[in-house]
Amino acid sequence: MCMRLPVLLTAGVLTLVPIASPVTADSGRLVGVSVSVSQGPWRITGDDGHHRIVYTVGLTNLFPVPLIPEELWIEDQRGRTLSWLRGDDLRDALTTIYPGPAPGVIAPSQTLVAPLDMRAGPRSTAIRHRIEYKVPPGTELPETLRQTGVKWSVRSPEAPIRTHVPLSIAPPLRGQGWLNLNACCTDSPHSKARLSTGGTWQQMERFAIDFVQLRGGGQADGDGSRNSDYFAFGSPIMSATDGVVVRVRNNMPDIPPGAEGEDLTSAVQFLGNHVSVRIRAGVFAVYAHMKEGSVRVEQGDRVRTGQRLGRLGNSGNTTGPHLHFQLSDSPILFGGSALPYVFDRYRRMGDVTERDDVVSITGKATRQRNTYPLAIGAYHFR
Repeated sequence: MCMRLPVLLTAGVLTLVPIASPVTADSGRLVGVSVSVSQGPWRITGDDGHHRIVYTVGLTNLFPVPLIPEELWIEDQRGRTLSWLRGDDLRDALTTIYPGPAPGVIAPSQTLVAPLDMRAGPRSTAIRHRIEYKVPPGTELPETLRQTGVKWSVRSPEAPIRTHVPLSIAPPLRGQGWLNLNACCTDSPHSKARLSTGGTWQQMERFAIDFVQLRGGGQADGDGSRNSDYFAFGSPIMSATDGVVVRVRNNMPDIPPGAEGEDLTSAVQFLGNHVSVRIRAGVFAVYAHMKEGSVRVEQGDRVRTGQRLGRLGNSGNTTGPHLHFQLSDSPILFGGSALPYVFDRYRRMGDVTERDDVVSITGKATRQRNTYPLAIGAYHFR
């Protein structure tokens, strides 16, 4: 059968931390764009063996006329180029705070954002940006801008890469053939989902993973119209850490595959049956879309790594049976930001490809220690 990707449609969150450029450049000419960095920069080690820097960049138009972003360079503190975007690639990557069609221009006073990730060595300790921009053809500049002059290229101050070491945890599932959908670092609903809460913008699902299970070239037997067709459905979900259970829901029905939670009436129902575990101050593990009636813990229970929490289901806002897993700085998910993590040990079975509706696992299997499983691979968790 065709590999259908289950998508969690909950909004994520983004907190902008401004590192704005000065209003005027050293030459005295006015600067039209300020650069901000949010949701990081975090450093993680992927299962490809490379260090990655993960964050969101924001570009704000300071002028009373629209601006076209032309080129964005990202450098480390030594001036080494880490990545760049130019032309349509840059404009397609930028969206409004609530993601929508690529606008192509930054309207006056508007901020456009783009989730970014790039390889960077351990010697990179900070990042900075250079943005080039212009006005649309035929745009007449206000007299103040014509008299003062405009600087069409601006370099931002450095933003230090966080020294936070991602928490090493156990995988929440057991067995082989697990596929990680919507994981970092790829263009996915998790990387784009944002939500306004507490007077700020936050991006809460950046490091979240949707796990499904593969066997014999697909996710399910038959036509996949029933939850029981899916190999993942009913699989035990284990606690990835020690901790204390702070939130539980266990009474939402499992919906048919493809229904996408059409009858949900509140934001908390998007998670379906779920468990939130407080690992330590400001760090929570969230397990979502569990099977109705399968949750085996209650609020206030202390759990140990490897303890069964419940079973994988299809409740809440989902298109098919899967486990949505992540770490967050909030137990309610809608009130916080995603946190990076790595799995302590597991086996990467290979790359996942799809051709003629058949899913294949190719490439060399590798043993992994303290890495993050980058999308899209197949994994064996013990």
